[in-house]
Amino acid sequence: MIELPLIPPQAIEVEEAILGALILESTAIIENHINSNWFYKNEHQIIAREIVEMHKNGKKIDLITVTQHLRDKSLFEEIGGISVITGLTRQVASAIHLKQHLKIIQDKFTRRELIRITHEVNKFAYNESMDLEDIISKLHSNTLEVMEFNTDTVHTFKDALDLLWQRIKQNEKSVGMTGIPTGFEKLNRMTGGWQGSDLVVVAGETSQGKTSLALNFTVNAGLFNCAGVIYSLEMSLIQLTARIVSSYTDVCSKRILFESLTPMEMIQINDGISKLSNMPIYTDDNVNNSIESICLSIRRMKLKYDIQFAVVDYVQNIKEIAGKNEEGSIGTIMKMLKNLAKELNITIFAVSQLRRNNNSPIPSIQRLRGSGQIEETADIIITIYRPEYYNLEFPEPFESEDTLNKGMITIAKGRNIGTGAFMVNFKKSTTTFTDVIENRVNVDYEESENEDENPF
Repeated sequence: MIELPLIPPQAIEVEEAILGALILESTAIIENHINSNWFYKNEHQIIAREIVEMHKNGKKIDLITVTQHLRDKSLFEEIGGISVITGLTRQVASAIHLKQHLKIIQDKFTRRELIRITHEVNKFAYNESMDLEDIISKLHSNTLEVMEFNTDTVHTFKDALDLLWQRIKQNEKSVGMTGIPTGFEKLNRMTGGWQGSDLVVVAGETSQGKTSLALNFTVNAGLFNCAGVIYSLEMSLIQLTARIVSSYTDVCSKRILFESLTPMEMIQINDGISKLSNMPIYTDDNVNNSIESICLSIRRMKLKYDIQFAVVDYVQNIKEIAGKNEEGSIGTIMKMLKNLAKELNITIFAVSQLRRNNNSPIPSIQRLRGSGQIEETADIIITIYRPEYYNLEFPEPFESEDTLNKGMITIAKGRNIGTGAFMVNFKKSTTTFTDVIENRVNVDYEESENEDENPF
């Protein structure tokens, strides 16, 4: 059997999108570090190299100037002529996704370089006339060169202060809301809306409504035209959709799925669907229950739809990582989700189970099922408690509140925002949480002993 050679890692379409963005927007080359070696296709390397050279020489970058520059250097026909250049600009409408695209080709370039280095070191290792220390030294130096290509990840403290000042000025314009609307007045007040790069854990015991709350967050964001994606490892697409429609229309999801609806319910469903159908909310049927598959899909969704958030329901249903126990697996999964949220500057909601405690069912961080690393990694941990389910009362300071159709949402950990609790309404027939008007809030903004909780 003939073994065909493997194709080196590459992303030709992404390379085309990057070059098109550089030609379309003159500021793109100023705001991003570009290395022509990152490109796999020879023609793309030439175009990238010449654009970088033009920028260094202070020349304007656009379709006409790049074309003329390539003609002047007798490179125009070598890169494929006018059809190639104009084709690049048709690949993109703007440079909005350029940073994400650059990360992709940087990744492919690194992999190609590692393949080259390992082949080279492999030959050296077979050559016993070479000194072993020289081989190891060459391996180290080559590897360092590969990993140091992304110079735009290094920032001075002045850069950091500039970013902070931009956020302060942005907050002035946003009048308290800097992130994705949560749908809950008190939560908006505490968080300023869901923030990019945050990993938010939504936790509760079975039947407390953790999935419902995550879906409420999804609908509340979608109705404000905030794009997001949902990964449900428990429900089918039609079940998930029925839950969302139910929460918005006030028609029980069981009736939507299995029963004949009344004329009034049909009107409610029809009206609800017409409003919900425009929400930029997505699912991906190509995803399995591995963290690698989920993360890959989130990256695709960010590139294709510019999503602002993702919901993973729920963490304990993600397949364990080979060679690790449940605690080690969940710890790794949480770190991967947090790193992805930070890289893509999106909010990721990770729904998580709490261990049962029949003697004291009031939620606590210590009962997060599977790993103490959930607490360590998460930026915000939200717990849900409905004492009506257990025939119990609310804890202080809500002990006088009626438990009928009520719940307590607690921010048990809030990096940068503090902790607190507030009451919400809960409708069992549609598993929907809504605001309680004029409800009390117990918020603690004291600094945490954990230095990670202090933004400054």
